Amino acid sequence: MPRLGPFVLLALIASASTAWSAPRDNPRLTTAANASGRPRECDGASRGAARASRVTIWDSARLPQLARYCDLISRAHARLVQAPLAALDAATVADRILPGRAAPSIVIGRVNVALRRWDDALAAFERARSADARSVDDPAALHALATAQRQAGRLPAAIDTYRVLVPRLGLVPDVDTRAAILLEAAGLVGASPGDGLREAVSLLNEARAQPASSLDADVLAMLALALDRTGATEQASEVTRSLSARGLRLTPPGGDEGKYTYLADTDEALAMYAISTERQDAKKSLEAWEKFVTRTKSEPWREHARRHVDALKKPRRPAQPVPPRAPGKVR
Repeated sequence: MPRLGPFVLLALIASASTAWSAPRDNPRLTTAANASGRPRECDGASRGAARASRVTIWDSARLPQLARYCDLISRAHARLVQAPLAALDAATVADRILPGRAAPSIVIGRVNVALRRWDDALAAFERARSADARSVDDPAALHALATAQRQAGRLPAAIDTYRVLVPRLGLVPDVDTRAAILLEAAGLVGASPGDGLREAVSLLNEARAQPASSLDADVLAMLALALDRTGATEQASEVTRSLSARGLRLTPPGGDEGKYTYLADTDEALAMYAISTERQDAKKSLEAWEKFVTRTKSEPWREHARRHVDALKKPRRPAQPVPPRAPGKVR
């Protein structure tokens, strides 16, 4: 996705760039990410036979349990996306085999996020952290934790988690997931005027600089809205022109229940849609702005939307006919 041109507001993003800086792709980081689901206690499970001469009676009893435990954790991670309930079963059995370990609770937390059981997910992540303070350092676990916190309404905690997660984007191989993480973080910190809104601009510029994803229209619409709210209307217009030039269209809010899950406040989708359609369809834009005015709980953003409503309702001057050229020499 191309960056903003010479209109980039360096002053807006300078104060936020350090806290949210995200690394570019690094093959070693990606390799680490691929192995990150394996708990530390399993690192030596497969080397038990090589140490047979030094294994105590206790180890002989314990190693078969550890091997079974590690197999179940590996199986649970492999099934997280396609079969979350099977992953949950595997993690539950692993927890019975070796109680008090963090890895089963991480899987259970991620499964509960997939099932939208936010409180259960948070309880599982808390158990994992109690067992091992570093157990939620993995980007996938951090993202699941941040999602549960955001959806459960624990927004300050969610922002803190995103501040840890965003600098680790280089560990996230999927471009759509990267874009979603940046949209989620920007939606949270940009919920009110001031420094948070400037941080949101920084995050969304980072999202715009990422490789193309299925969320490109969302990134540009949220960036245009954030810029417009800071008063950077020319920069916002440049972004909406880019959106139009690339033929990108935002899904109308309400048409797809799962579309705007990256927003803590789904009413923000109305404002994003409104600003993204002003150039192509003033009528639809006006309808979206008016609906946003009646639904938003943010007074600053209501006033911002009203200004757009007033501008769109102003009668436009009809185009003046071009007078015919007087006969004479052609210049």
